[in-house]
Amino acid sequence: MKGDKAKTKKPKYNESALIILSKKYGFSNDYIRKCIRKDRVGIMPDKIAKEYEKLDAASKKAINQAAKEV
Repeated sequence: MKGDKAKTKKPKYNESALIILSKKYGFSNDYIRKCIRKDRVGIMPDKIAKEYEKLDAASKKAINQAAKEV
C-alpha cells in the first residue's frame, strides 16, 4: 500500500554557508553536504562540518537579532 511507507524529511541546509565553504575549500556543494551529514570521514570533512555549524549558528543569531530590532 502507498500509505504504509514512512516519509523521511529532507534536511535543509544553510545555502549561504554552503557557498562560503565551497568557495573557501574548492569543493562542490554536494561534497560539503556529505561532510555535514557525516557521510565522509577524515580530518577535512570534520573541519568542514565544524565550520558549517559555526556559520549556521552565526547566521541564525544575526537573523534573530535583526528580528528583534524590527
